[in-house]
Amino acid sequence: MKQIWTILGLGLIVWSCGQKRIVTEDVTLDGLPEYAEITDYEEIPGLSRATVMFGDRVEEQGEYYKGKRNGTWTVYHSNGMPKSVTSYVDGIKQGVHIEMNQQGDVTLKGHFVNGVENGEYVLYQRGRKAEERNYTMGVLDGGKRKYYTNGKLMEESFYSGGKIHGTATWFDQDGNVTIQYEYKNGALVKE
Repeated sequence: MKQIWTILGLGLIVWSCGQKRIVTEDVTLDGLPEYAEITDYEEIPGLSRATVMFGDRVEEQGEYYKGKRNGTWTVYHSNGMPKSVTSYVDGIKQGVHIEMNQQGDVTLKGHFVNGVENGEYVLYQRGRKAEERNYTMGVLDGGKRKYYTNGKLMEESFYSGGKIHGTATWFDQDGNVTIQYEYKNGALVKE
């Protein structure tokens, strides 16, 4: 029995020595699985390139600076096409965020400031604009438009402070107004 424990103990030691430790200058890279490949940039202390592999394909890839995501981070579909490209500063989404389907078509374009949506946010379907909306620091603010698959406007409404405010209009596929409602601070005031 003692020999079994000795063999298991030695096996565990050999196995653990072969594991790559995810540490750069004593800073653990949060959010990465144990099997991530880390490459330090010698010319920039604290900066590392992280690659997460699944078998022989890349799942995600990007840079870490002092343990936090920084710069462009790319996640891939199983077919190797990019799934999303996101900008980070100190581990927080900052700047452009783009998502794509497995064919490489853009399905979403947005912008982040301090980790929340800020500015134009556009959804695409089959290469065409399906919806666009505007955010101010994570709150829906400004115009929101939805489109038919033929590209024509289906719905247009306006938001202020996250609440629908003003005239909301629906259109048929020929561009004719079909319904209009008036809202004030999220409450329907006129049909």
